[in-house]
Amino acid sequence: FGISPSTWAIIMIVIGAAVAILMSATRRDIAYNLVIVWAFVGIAVSQADLQSVVFVAALMVVAVVLGLALSLTGRLSLGRARAA
Repeated sequence: FGISPSTWAIIMIVIGAAVAILMSATRRDIAYNLVIVWAFVGIAVSQADLQSVVFVAALMVVAVVLGLALSLTGRLSLGRARAA
């Protein structure tokens, strides 16, 4: 598609984070989100020479953890009734 590898990596990281946050909101699956966080940390470590990839991976780790925290507290919910 003519996209550089680092741009492709950033796009996939953002899509992965969106899926993880969606899983948090619908399933509240802690293990799934922790695997995503682990993967993003691994990507950031292995791509340490590409600052843009490291920055986006770190930002998406924060987003996924925040999404998980919000879903576990009942502040982020899709498809389930919110806790009173």
